[in-house]
Amino acid sequence: MVAGGDDDDDKELLTFLLNSTTRANADLTFFFNPNSFQSVIREPIPAFKTLMDVIDLGPAVIDAIEGNDTYKSGRNKGNSKIATKLRKVFPVINQPDKLAAATEGILGGNK
Repeated sequence: MVAGGDDDDDKELLTFLLNSTTRANADLTFFFNPNSFQSVIREPIPAFKTLMDVIDLGPAVIDAIEGNDTYKSGRNKGNSKIATKLRKVFPVINQPDKLAAATEGILGGNK
């Protein structure tokens, strides 16, 4: 069966089905949920994602001014908020973080 197998073909099929379902959900909720608009638009327009990442720097700068520049929990626990947000703005620098997040998501690892 697909759900219980460890075969690479089964994993590829499950990954494809999961990605297709997630994309279909985003496309269908696009008209009802404003957050879906941002998610759907980010993918076809890479510059929009970069713009959103730059906008995300604002709260990180405010947190740094207030002395709260370190993540307290989550995947980035202990890391600087500004450094993390700056890495997201530059696609080449961001690749190791993206790979780590994808691997964590697939393997279910906890940091």
